Amino acid sequence: GVEADHAEGLQLLESAAERGHAPAMTALGRAHAKGLYGLAPDDAAAVEWYSRGAEEDDPEAQFKLGVYYQHGRGVEKDLFLASEWLLAGAEQGHAAAQFA
Repeated sequence: GVEADHAEGLQLLESAAERGHAPAMTALGRAHAKGLYGLAPDDAAAVEWYSRGAEEDDPEAQFKLGVYYQHGRGVEKDLFLASEWLLAGAEQGHAAAQFA
């Protein structure tokens, strides 16, 4: 097998995200949320990347951002914004957003 290079993986994700690749933005949100690729967990950074992915119409980012607003995780709790983002994800067929 090949040894994982977390720094290179993170660099590739950041490069793709900066070029407008919405799934990479969402993956960076998840990386910051869960502390992947050697990152410390950081809800504010997760929200930043989920926001960017959500604005680019990534349904997973829309769902995650809605949940973060719903629970006030990394942002001030805002049920209106939570419902807006959850609805956006649901309208794109995101299963969990449809039942949130």
